[in-house]
Amino acid sequence: MNKLFIYNSLNNKQLDDNDNNYVYSLIQGQLLGDKVIRINDANRLNEIALEQRDTYSKYIFSLNKLFIENSLIYDKRLSFYFISDLSGKRTALYNTYVNICHILLIKEKINNVKIDKIIYDGCEIAFIEALSSIFKSIPKKQSNVRETNLSNGMIILKQAKFFITTMIKIIIIKIFRFKNPQKIRINKLFLTRYPLHFDKNLNEEKYGNMVGKNDYYLISIITDGMHQNLSIKKFIIYINRLRKIKIKYLLLDNLLTINQVIRTFASSILLNRKSKLLIRKLYYYNDINISLFIKYEINMSFVRIPRLLLYKPSILKIFNTNNVDNFFYYLHEFSYGKYFTYLLSNYFPKVVKIGFQHGAPSRRTLLCYLSEKEPGYNTKDFINHLPMPDKLYVESKFFRSVYREAGYKNITIMDYVPRLSYLDKIKRNKIKINTILVAFGMHDFHSMFEQMTDHINKNPDKEYILKFHPKTDYESLKKKIESNDFINVKIGLNHISHYLSYVSEVFVSYSSVGYESYLIGIPVTLLCLYDRINESPLLDIHNQDPLASIKLN
Repeated sequence: MNKLFIYNSLNNKQLDDNDNNYVYSLIQGQLLGDKVIRINDANRLNEIALEQRDTYSKYIFSLNKLFIENSLIYDKRLSFYFISDLSGKRTALYNTYVNICHILLIKEKINNVKIDKIIYDGCEIAFIEALSSIFKSIPKKQSNVRETNLSNGMIILKQAKFFITTMIKIIIIKIFRFKNPQKIRINKLFLTRYPLHFDKNLNEEKYGNMVGKNDYYLISIITDGMHQNLSIKKFIIYINRLRKIKIKYLLLDNLLTINQVIRTFASSILLNRKSKLLIRKLYYYNDINISLFIKYEINMSFVRIPRLLLYKPSILKIFNTNNVDNFFYYLHEFSYGKYFTYLLSNYFPKVVKIGFQHGAPSRRTLLCYLSEKEPGYNTKDFINHLPMPDKLYVESKFFRSVYREAGYKNITIMDYVPRLSYLDKIKRNKIKINTILVAFGMHDFHSMFEQMTDHINKNPDKEYILKFHPKTDYESLKKKIESNDFINVKIGLNHISHYLSYVSEVFVSYSSVGYESYLIGIPVTLLCLYDRINESPLLDIHNQDPLASIKLN
């Protein structure tokens, strides 16, 4: 008998079975056994991700017609689709696309094998429904099933919590008596979030010294409660600090009112009810039933959207009160940034909207890629087309090629890249041989460490420094590292520049530290994890130039 096991767990598990067991793991945990035939293939997974990218982008864009048909239109001018999480195709938040790629890979791998039974262990109900839709006739067994659901009650509770907390934060802001300057001429206005994107010296990590002494930041602390979500206690601490800093800024949250919050919360309930028209439908991609995945993204979209709409009066007041020439924003691909693009395009068309590359995207970064007919250049039809930045600033010729391929126009390569300026200060004159920096991304540290474990054990003469993303809670993995008693592993607590000054090699999966290491000539080993799509530009660079100092593992 041939069995297909789909395994989804952080832990390894022994499989005592004498049948031929074709095993596919959705995360780093493995099924172990004498009769196990592993069919994961990291390289092929990334190839499929690239092959399906444009088709999937076109499919997702086609769903805008459902928003239009169901009158999910804002201001009678903008389809809610364009500021939805669904349209953003955010693979870091949602596993819809990677699971499609997993399913297509599984289908390839067992194409010539007669599978008698499929066994799901620890899988999401959405994945079970999707894979079962293309293997309808094969009996299945499932255990430890995980829900893929966001009930209407949960959505209302989430919104109630956010809007009540927002009212408290507005009261705190009023107590601190913030006053935005008015009727000023601003050449450059830079959208950012505080404290998320400011370092301990209150330097903005993305824009750097692009911000001149006469320029202003447009700061939000509350945002949508998803990009940044401070407790009341931390909010008081940071709002107090903000009062004392000497940079020039306008505080967007200062213009929010209690009445706006109440009205927006009430309208969010009505909007959520209307969005259920989309939930009743079925969604198929390449004959795969992805309905539960798409419905989850739709639900989360209508959690975020009302929170964005809350800011409309505040944004309009900022631009009505002040004379702004140029508006810079590095979240232009996200719902947050798209909402600003729409408001400025519609109400303040003379303001030059300058999108700004803030990470290191690749040709597999779905977030950046638009369907062929999606971009709304030279049009005010934002029901059928996405509002676009007037200009886009990118870091290099490579990234210009990515954004051009993705559907963007008017792209300028920056002479100075603020986020990379720290590399100029690194002096690599005391390199320590056999010292390896392992730089984790925000979401991949469990999978990446599991893949690194064998390498670490086989090389006791090498020292491994594990550097976690600053916004990652890595306590669970820290305990696992300590319990394994590695003698050649330590956790790096210093700034990344400290380690890049002396390590002899860097291991990454998608972290931008890999690209930055490559720029200053450090050999980089790129881990292609079998459970996720690799969105590092290093994979593209390696494919274009096999002689580059990049190894694939």
